[in-house]
Amino acid sequence: MIIIIDEFLEVNKKSLSESIFRPTAYVSVQEDNLLSVISSQDFEVEKLHRYKKFVIKSDIEGWDARVLGNFSENFWSNVEAAVIEVQSNPKVDSLDYLLSELVKFDFLSWDPIENQKLTREEISSFWQSHDPGVRNLYAKRIL
Repeated sequence: MIIIIDEFLEVNKKSLSESIFRPTAYVSVQEDNLLSVISSQDFEVEKLHRYKKFVIKSDIEGWDARVLGNFSENFWSNVEAAVIEVQSNPKVDSLDYLLSELVKFDFLSWDPIENQKLTREEISSFWQSHDPGVRNLYAKRIL
């Protein structure tokens, strides 16, 4: 089963047939899959309730803030580590709430090795910049 969180689908529904669900190369064998569209809140309640801790790898082509910004405080308190793709976009939504959750991590860095803590302003400055760019943001908690 493929689960799509509806905040992501919403922005792609106009070009869905030629976007993420259509192969870019010839496929000689086709497999049918059940596609389930679900809100992030329902996904959290229905699918994640059986897990106590999470590690996130988010790379949804610039929509990371919009989708991740819809998960609850309870969800974020159970995230031990995250790698989030940050694509600069001056019109990004849901950033204030997401940043308020991210600054609760012990380490926030553009580098996977460094144990530093970027400020909310440093992250926001890049995320909302006009300069085209992509970085991974690494977040982790001291266990």
